[in-house]
Amino acid sequence: MLLTASAVFSLMHFIAKREGFYHAGSLPQRNNNPCALVYAGQVAALPGRSKHSLAWFPTAADGWLACERDIRKKDARGGSFHRAWEYLR
Repeated sequence: MLLTASAVFSLMHFIAKREGFYHAGSLPQRNNNPCALVYAGQVAALPGRSKHSLAWFPTAADGWLACERDIRKKDARGGSFHRAWEYLR
């Protein structure tokens, strides 16, 4: 589908909101992992220290970049974002 930059940005923030990143003390926030990505060897990531296997990033900027890369990879492979788009409308 090849999402526009604006669509990727909106999707990133939608996912972060749904995963609880904006709630103080949440696991995604503590791990600098806005989109609650499971550790899969992402650039700058380390395995998380929780039972949930979420990646840990040194900074939130690193986490946001990983989120963007994840969305773009899924989009390039023809991934479906229908569920997310339902909430964004």
